[in-house]
Amino acid sequence: AAPARHCLELAARLAPTAALPEEMLGFCGYVCGDIDRAQAAYARALALADAGERGVLEINRLINTLPQIAPSAAALATARAAFAAGLARLVAAPPPIDDPLAAINRTPFFLTYQGFCDRDLSAALARLFLAACPALGEVAPQARRPRPLAGRRPRVGFVSMHLGRHSVGVWYRAYVRALIESGRLEAVLFTYGADVDPALAAAAERAGGHEHIGPTLAQARQCIAARALDMLIYTDVAMHPFPYFLSMSRLAPVQALLVGHPATSGVPAIDYFISNVHQDAADAQAHYTERLVRLPLIPVWVEPTPLPARPPDRAALGLGTEARIYLCPMMLQKLHPDFDAALRDILAGDDAGEIVLFADPARALWQEQLEARFERSLGALAARVTFRPFAAREEFVDLLRAADCVLDPYHFSGGVTTYIVLSQGCPLVTLPGALFRSRMSAGMLEQAGLGDMVARSHAHYVELAHALARDAGLRRAWSARILAAHPRLFATAAAVPPLLDWIEATVRGQAVAS
Repeated sequence: AAPARHCLELAARLAPTAALPEEMLGFCGYVCGDIDRAQAAYARALALADAGERGVLEINRLINTLPQIAPSAAALATARAAFAAGLARLVAAPPPIDDPLAAINRTPFFLTYQGFCDRDLSAALARLFLAACPALGEVAPQARRPRPLAGRRPRVGFVSMHLGRHSVGVWYRAYVRALIESGRLEAVLFTYGADVDPALAAAAERAGGHEHIGPTLAQARQCIAARALDMLIYTDVAMHPFPYFLSMSRLAPVQALLVGHPATSGVPAIDYFISNVHQDAADAQAHYTERLVRLPLIPVWVEPTPLPARPPDRAALGLGTEARIYLCPMMLQKLHPDFDAALRDILAGDDAGEIVLFADPARALWQEQLEARFERSLGALAARVTFRPFAAREEFVDLLRAADCVLDPYHFSGGVTTYIVLSQGCPLVTLPGALFRSRMSAGMLEQAGLGDMVARSHAHYVELAHALARDAGLRRAWSARILAAHPRLFATAAAVPPLLDWIEATVRGQAVAS
């Protein structure tokens, strides 16, 4: 990133009246995690921009200056209020956008890490884009005329750009393949990009087809609409502009969203959000613009990470042999300022405790920002928080097994990482909140019949962490229960029929949101 920034700074000096170099410096700051630098660069770009450039610049600034590592809960609330105010101004006077993919370089991905319900903001953002580019709201003629289902299987399309090695693929590549191979659907797989599991692609070819969509939205819409689908299901839309903007079109009579990115889309063309009873509460409809569907089992298919044959060697891993290790193996953007209180109370109640986190090599600044925050929120206890570089899978598994306690952060819990933790039988301490993304780990434990392992309050979270770290016998007992519960957590074939039943009933117009 540094060489790119230097080149852009040179461009800004050579073209001092041009907005584009400053805009790209703002984006560079976003990519590096330096939001202050991004804000300053976007401010300079806006000062230089002409009237035709300013509207799109305002949108990109709004998205690309969202906090990634917030210095405090108060600072996060201030930034969120500024985002809401800026979005409201843009919704009131939407700037025209001819090509959203060319103009908008990111989705508001980091909004979901702030710990609040994003329904209203997500809905407002979708309204902004639909007003700025009405072509996004195209309705395919085939989508206006549902076909009779009598005597045939539902024709269902699945859209994703992450059905390979990505974490979304870990959840859905085998699950979607099982849906396709059930024989109950005429299925078409639509993928954008090259990250596609070969076995899934082959299954789709046999069952209905596999289409590579893009590179333009118009081409993708035409390709999907030509299949005259009964239902179109997205695995996620909020991680990349392409599926996000594509989802704004009506390409099938029924359109639904899985939880590859665990938050509402805000998009009016998405009819249903497919969730489950373990990870969304009975009153969670208020969090979604879509109609919420709570299936009886978590609709994923995850294979367990094999248990190593040998025990972990703490000394070889660089862990203190006398310390009690509380490992939080999550991406640093998940460490909400509210979670600092848990780290503080765990360390304050355990003189031998050490918190171990994983730094992101692509955003070295995040570690610096967290260290500065911990100095304020933890005081002297911050000296017992250490950062390790990201580890390869084998080393990562050894670290999980060597830890005395694994911690799940507040407000945005583990997803794929939690499945890895539980595959090793490692006890995990988690505290669910109201939102789906805070309940992912707790929902896994609930489905496995291990609800007593879920913390009920902040104090209980700290109590469980201390108990597990201090009591090897308790850890072994919990580990044995987790390993015994694997059939309810992994390769869950039983999770496939409920979604198939819902698809068939919905296409026939008989389903109601649970």
